[in-house]
Amino acid sequence: MHLLRRSAAALVRDPSLVIVALGFTTAQYLTGLKAGVLDIESPWWILTMAVILLGSPAIHAWLIVRSRALAGAGRASARAVWSQIVACFVRLLVGQIVVNALVIAGLAVFIIPGVYIGVRLIYYKQAIILDGLPVSGALYRSAELTVGWRTAAAVLARMVPIWAISFSVVAAATFFELGVAGDVLIIVGSAVSLAWVNALLTMSYKRAQAT
Repeated sequence: MHLLRRSAAALVRDPSLVIVALGFTTAQYLTGLKAGVLDIESPWWILTMAVILLGSPAIHAWLIVRSRALAGAGRASARAVWSQIVACFVRLLVGQIVVNALVIAGLAVFIIPGVYIGVRLIYYKQAIILDGLPVSGALYRSAELTVGWRTAAAVLARMVPIWAISFSVVAAATFFELGVAGDVLIIVGSAVSLAWVNALLTMSYKRAQAT
């Protein structure tokens, strides 16, 4: 709970975490209305995939570097952050594709293997951005830090409250048919969840390395 509170406080200390995440979730939501990930025949599909594939690595890099600075390590000026985004963008993109493919394959076989793979590789972005590792090294580092079912379960347990809040917001907006207000609620809720998850994982990653 300590890390959960610290990561939540980070969103208040640095509003740019939520603001930047909000830009991404807004773009993702709006493009998703035009074409989903599976709507390959739609002319809007390319834009949807561009937001996901190109926007996601950049946004996660920003959130992780800023979160690390809030934890008392590294520089967090806009120039320093963008410099780091450029330096690790390709590795983040490749890592994103590899991890998503592995998780989807695991989910297709049976749900539990997909969840397990996702948890074991959950720190790969932090390993790439904060430690400058190649994709293979980042995947290994993440798996190394989450070895053992108790450790993996603890990582998953920290995420559950954030996911539960995000799911509740989306469910409420959908159930009560709030229209435009519901759309805004979903976008903002998703942005807060995205920023919070990245802050939490960054802080827990540094903590896991120290133990």
